[in-house]
Amino acid sequence: MIPYGWFGLFLIIPIGILMIISISEPKIDTPPFTPLLRYTENYGIEIRLFFINYYRVLSQVLYRKAYFVSLYLAFSSTLICLFLGYPMAYVITRFSKPWRVFLLILVALPFLSSFLVRMCAWTNILSMHGFVNFILGKYCGIGPFQCIHNQGAVLLGIVYSYITFMIFPLYITLEKIDVTMLEAAYTLGCRPWRAFWKIILPLSSPGILAGASLVFIPAVGEYIIPEILGGKQCITIGRLLWYEFFVNHDWPAACALAFVMMGFLLIPIIAFEKLQRKVEKSLDT
Repeated sequence: MIPYGWFGLFLIIPIGILMIISISEPKIDTPPFTPLLRYTENYGIEIRLFFINYYRVLSQVLYRKAYFVSLYLAFSSTLICLFLGYPMAYVITRFSKPWRVFLLILVALPFLSSFLVRMCAWTNILSMHGFVNFILGKYCGIGPFQCIHNQGAVLLGIVYSYITFMIFPLYITLEKIDVTMLEAAYTLGCRPWRAFWKIILPLSSPGILAGASLVFIPAVGEYIIPEILGGKQCITIGRLLWYEFFVNHDWPAACALAFVMMGFLLIPIIAFEKLQRKVEKSLDT
């Protein structure tokens, strides 16, 4: 009973408050919205719902573009993390246990430093006079290039920040695969690439789905990375939420924006869950 109480206290109640604010009428005051229930002398208790907030965030080009950019960056970064993280996790499982521990510590090492410090370090690396342009100019004779304040820099920052969340679930899944199955496949004349597609990849699919969800979902609402590496041209949902809350002080629009984003996220979450159940069912059989 207690876990359900905490669930309601820290999840259901805050979401309900945000839902109420999202259908409230904005005003210049503190707090910057009108209450849903108001008492009037003529009509008594009056309920006034303001659904135009949802119409705004769904119809205006700025918001639609921000949704598209956020989903594009999240989807692209998830694919890149998968293609980079899968070989890394697989290679780690091939080492002995002491080396595995050492390599996993190296993978998690960036989290021992501040996230903001790491992002600021990337601004120096990608700047016009940074390390990347220095190498290109000194050894390739080209440049300098604008490597920062664009979607490519944001994509790089997201991959760098979240690839660890892809590697660890993949490592846990790959470590559990029985090596004798591969040895039996090789003995029966199965080639390595075919053994990978027929044995390793299907058995590691739970780790793929877990890592993809851990990367995709937070990447959609990412604020700090687009703010530092994206510049003014890279408008994402996270940046618009911050602007509506703390600059424009339009809390109803910001809450509506957040709920629409949650609606978009429900689609991949449900898809991941169904795929997970399907994979587990196929592995059990």
